[in-house]
Amino acid sequence: MRPFVKIILNDKVLNAVIDTGAMHSYIRSEFTKDCLRVPVQPLKIELGGKSLYFKEAVLISGEICDSKGKKYQFSELFFEVENLGTEKDKKIDAIIGAILQEKWGVVINNSVKPPEVDFYLLRKGEITEL
Repeated sequence: MRPFVKIILNDKVLNAVIDTGAMHSYIRSEFTKDCLRVPVQPLKIELGGKSLYFKEAVLISGEICDSKGKKYQFSELFFEVENLGTEKDKKIDAIIGAILQEKWGVVINNSVKPPEVDFYLLRKGEITEL
């Protein structure tokens, strides 16, 4: 079961899934109208049974909430998509992929239901560069 967290973006609360099987992060285009678009190395991605081709990403600035409701500010690149489907009767507004999970120090506690999510490195406020 993939855990849900909340993203706050321009006073809107989005349902985001922590997806350990996804490399990149995605957001529904409904929420990106005023976001800065930046060019990226073109890439083709298989997502939800569809082939998608990206030449740009959007810069998303907002807050992400851990399972205890603590908020952390972020500004990160996401790929814009029309639809991310539903899960647990919730519309998925964003997917947090492995690159951001590593950067933010995501720890998922699957021993409780629903799984709890901690953003260890965001909470500590430190990033170690190797």
